[in-house]
Amino acid sequence: MKRIIALILCMTFLLSLGGCKNGKKNSGNGVDIEYFANLGQIPENDITLGTTTEKLKAILDKRGEEAEKNGEHYGYNEVEGENNVLVEEGPYDYYYKKANPEKGVAYIVSYQDAYGFKIGDIIVEVEKQLGDYEVEKLGANEKNAFFYFGDYEKAQILRIPFKNNTVLFLFEDNSLCATAIYRNDF
Repeated sequence: MKRIIALILCMTFLLSLGGCKNGKKNSGNGVDIEYFANLGQIPENDITLGTTTEKLKAILDKRGEEAEKNGEHYGYNEVEGENNVLVEEGPYDYYYKKANPEKGVAYIVSYQDAYGFKIGDIIVEVEKQLGDYEVEKLGANEKNAFFYFGDYEKAQILRIPFKNNTVLFLFEDNSLCATAIYRNDF
């Protein structure tokens, strides 16, 4: 009788494991990067691609008010470049095209943990965890890593293009130092 119960429990366990596969691609750390790429979002941040500049500033102003209530220092800075406008907010940078501000945020960069990966994670480990995705490994340059101010010769990128948006991971000396999501029409 005990053997039959054990066999039934084993079969139930095996069948439940088989039912866990839902067809979604997940990174090895369990984050569905494609889902967040389609949303145009870094999961650790609630601002998405396409957020209008007015709404972005309103969100950042509200964050400032909350920080002030808690006795914390907070601020953001807006910098106009030749083609783009950068809004710097602590560990996040938001870019929008100067010529098309109505399209909203087109590029978000995170200098902290993102998509479940930690700053400092090693490139081979991240690449291994991204195994289900079509990952492009590239050398960094001023076009694909314009937000990076280090030595491009020491930097590499893992890029995952999706239908409308692309996610990229930037590594310096093989350690994750930034993550970004951008609209493919950027």
